[in-house]
Amino acid sequence: MDVIIAIKLGISHTSNVCMINYNQPKDCKEFNVVFDTKSNTQLQTTSVTTPTVALFDDKGAIQSYGFEAEIQSKKLDNESNHLLFREFIWDLFCSDEKLPENLNAVNGRQMKSIDVMAAVLGYMISHIKTEAVFQGLPLTLKYVLTIPTCACKGSRTFMTEAA
Repeated sequence: MDVIIAIKLGISHTSNVCMINYNQPKDCKEFNVVFDTKSNTQLQTTSVTTPTVALFDDKGAIQSYGFEAEIQSKKLDNESNHLLFREFIWDLFCSDEKLPENLNAVNGRQMKSIDVMAAVLGYMISHIKTEAVFQGLPLTLKYVLTIPTCACKGSRTFMTEAA
């Protein structure tokens, strides 16, 4: 079974769409994998889009993405060494004529751009596979990754390397 996963990393929001091809030319199913807040919070949200926000621990491992990243970051104290990246797609692809080697987190700490993007893509793909219940099934995965229209030179190569 072939599964095509399309991920749109927008400047402010991220979304996805998946298509399953059951090896028959016209036997396809298209669907979105929703994002929801799993934190114990009064703000329970389910949506096909989520904020383009990533939270990393002090060692550079991604902890959460989207709504979850926003909620978890608010629970951390100001002394935390976690890295929260907001609007990093703009900073990465649209703010200059070339891709920055590092991205600045909200607290001013830096992380390599390629590491941020690779972790975000890995997180998104894992989220989609888990939520769509693809675990254990024989699949051939194909990916479509979008970049903003304002993207600078080298963006496509960068995304390929990050994936």
